[in-house]
Amino acid sequence: MVILVIAAINIYIDFKARDFLFDHTNAIPDNTYALVLGTSKYVVGGGKNSYFESRMKAAEQLFSANKVDTIIVSGDNREDNYNEPKRMKQALIELGVPEGLILEDKSGTKTDFSIRYFKNKYPGQGVTIVTQKFHNQRAVYSARKNGMNAVGFNANDIGFLRDKKTHVREWFAKVKAFTL
Repeated sequence: MVILVIAAINIYIDFKARDFLFDHTNAIPDNTYALVLGTSKYVVGGGKNSYFESRMKAAEQLFSANKVDTIIVSGDNREDNYNEPKRMKQALIELGVPEGLILEDKSGTKTDFSIRYFKNKYPGQGVTIVTQKFHNQRAVYSARKNGMNAVGFNANDIGFLRDKKTHVREWFAKVKAFTL
């Protein structure tokens, strides 16, 4: 029964978000702001994080296609030596996004915190959320549930088979988002 409830909630959230998720810049509506959800630049044990790289490329694509004017990078920075927004900002600058058009949200330790920050800081503004599709389903669902005019731009994903842990964790995060 528990598995059926988890599956039903995931299907419901995916269904509610589907019309607001985009894979290509030519189809996505324009927004003033993009909100890039944080992740570490490196994986545990070393090496580049594919999620990070894909999100930065997706945000740059939106900017280059004139689909957003300003990019907000939101992530964890609770420790002196770990600062997701700072690393995301640097990566976007390296991709050619002007530094003055990148804002840092240092309260984004969780997806819900990033969404609340944006809603409180920019009330009534539309936003394009940038992350992988499996994560964007929940983020856009949560934002719209909270009265925000949000769409999602899906960054490339490495797929379930290469990262089962993150994808399965997201199934449970969707259940939590549904109940809040």
